[in-house]
Amino acid sequence: MNQIHAQGVAAPKGNANHPRPENGVSKKVLHEMRDVSSLSVNASSETFYGTRDEDFEELVQSIRAFGILQPIIVWNNVVQAGNRRLRAAMELGLEKVPVVNCVDEFDLSRIVASQLSRQKTPSMIIRELSVLDDAYGVRQGTRSDLRQEVVKEFQKLRLKIAGSQNAISNLRKVKKCADVAFENDPQGWDQFLRKMDSGEISVASAIRKLSAKVLEQARERHRHLITATDSGFSLYNKDSFGFDEVADASVQCIVTSPPYFRFRDYGMGDNQLGKEATPQVFAKRLADFFNQAKRVLKPGGSMFVVLGDKVEQGSYTMSPQMFAIQMRQNGWIINDEIVWTKTHTRPSPPIRTNRSHEYVYHFVLNSEFKYFPNGLIGAQRYPGRLKNSNVITGQSNTAQRARICEEHGVAFNHTSTYPEFIPLMAIQLSTEPGDLVLDPFTGTGTSGIVAMEMGREFVGYELNPEFFTVANTLLTHFRHTSTASTPPVQNGVAPTSEAGQADELNELVLDEE
Repeated sequence: MNQIHAQGVAAPKGNANHPRPENGVSKKVLHEMRDVSSLSVNASSETFYGTRDEDFEELVQSIRAFGILQPIIVWNNVVQAGNRRLRAAMELGLEKVPVVNCVDEFDLSRIVASQLSRQKTPSMIIRELSVLDDAYGVRQGTRSDLRQEVVKEFQKLRLKIAGSQNAISNLRKVKKCADVAFENDPQGWDQFLRKMDSGEISVASAIRKLSAKVLEQARERHRHLITATDSGFSLYNKDSFGFDEVADASVQCIVTSPPYFRFRDYGMGDNQLGKEATPQVFAKRLADFFNQAKRVLKPGGSMFVVLGDKVEQGSYTMSPQMFAIQMRQNGWIINDEIVWTKTHTRPSPPIRTNRSHEYVYHFVLNSEFKYFPNGLIGAQRYPGRLKNSNVITGQSNTAQRARICEEHGVAFNHTSTYPEFIPLMAIQLSTEPGDLVLDPFTGTGTSGIVAMEMGREFVGYELNPEFFTVANTLLTHFRHTSTASTPPVQNGVAPTSEAGQADELNELVLDEE
């Protein structure tokens, strides 16, 4: 590294003939001289960054040759920016250094902003992003009390620190997993960071290793606890095939979103549902799985299954339609096909329209099933809209769930939660208070939370031990803290105002409070 660049500034013109400075201070820099002995290093910054990194000796040689080219910023004789320069000056035995006085003390976020020219390791960048996230309230959404220009500057600063939005996202994943994986082992986390800094572990490898460690910890915690029970719900950490713990003809409503065909890897091995070789095999396997539901479903019960599609080799797989046809061949009645339209979608390539919908299939065993079309009339807790055969929703409230899990020391890493209005719709159309609701692919427990808030009992299955931990945490939390705002439902019909009674049954718009 060029010795002048070691100080984080551009080399002055004619530096080859630059005269040796007197007392180690460049005469080309305006400064106030201060005795080295009168200054103190910033303990917070030194703890955060350290002092003697691999570039420190180059900094010493640069100051020996050219002096301190950037004044040290101080407040009450405590360094706010320039710890390494002060340490180098001490090592060189300089008596005085150039300083600039600032009007107030730097907090950690300003210290981070002053270190942009520094050569940084992954561990430094992770710490910097965490400091900025805390300062600007990112974990709870950008702080509403900050002016827009401040938020923009914060976003620019993050990009300068990490280099790209993708790098920011990946480093945050590392920190998020590490907070759980090394919760009680700070020395282990320090050792892991040193391996990242040395290049022994890449960021991508760190995410994989930490995710695996978190999953194994969850498995270990629940190796002897495969059942979580509370008043109102039962949850099983096992394969739901057969529903062994559920009595015959006891379930009024099944509402679930099983793994889609080749959408995501849930970490349960090559034989996990959704990793089949073809959509035909997937459709048959999933339909055969739901044959087991015939035993536990009441004669007048309903089953709602949510499925989406994807493009492979230039074509949609049509796996949801193949599944529906297979279910009909297996003896189910397809009572309804509801199109779930999402207001937040990912862009598709320019050769096709953006995919903004999935399917909610309503299956029954006979024509004598319970159905309450008035069940969705009246103010509800969750936003959504059901119009004719279309249900329209926004995103699920994963931020709130993640905060609750964080408070209980549990990692929330599930990215496929459906919004609460989907199970709310299914439960209100097909059940009454006190009925039992089943979700064989519980995930993070959305169906169970909604069921309990509506006065229904719930039983769920989740094979992934990490998701089981999240679901158990959330279900327990909502069971004991929820003050459900949904009105009581009598005979399947929610009370309504006179204005509400005038609404068309399937054109209700439910707005967020």
